Amino acid sequence: MILPEEKESMVEDYLMGRLDLLELEMVEKEIITNPEFYKYVKLQRNMMLGIQEFKKQELKDKLNKIDVNKKNLFDVYRVKFIISQYSVAASVIIILAITFSILVLSNKATDTDSRVSKLAYSNVTNTDM
Repeated sequence: MILPEEKESMVEDYLMGRLDLLELEMVEKEIITNPEFYKYVKLQRNMMLGIQEFKKQELKDKLNKIDVNKKNLFDVYRVKFIISQYSVAASVIIILAITFSILVLSNKATDTDSRVSKLAYSNVTNTDM
């Protein structure tokens, strides 16, 4: 017979598979002969299974949240990548526009300088005559 103060620890060890053969035989005999003990073991087993199922579901929920977070993180990186591509393209366009402007303006300046030089030279040569 199992003593009342040992009942809880014995049932826990029985359900967790931690009893030696002698203790296992004693608990199983008590389950067969004592309907109250049988009900107690059955209740403890159902509570243990319920807790295990709850923890299992809780872990699944956490893993599902991680998958969603990874998907969101992937979307953020994809958007950042697209923005960086547009930034690079815009920078190239700006550099090309500035280069083109400098070339056009320097050509106009050169043309203007040569015209002014020709005009000044022609004025100088015309006054000497």
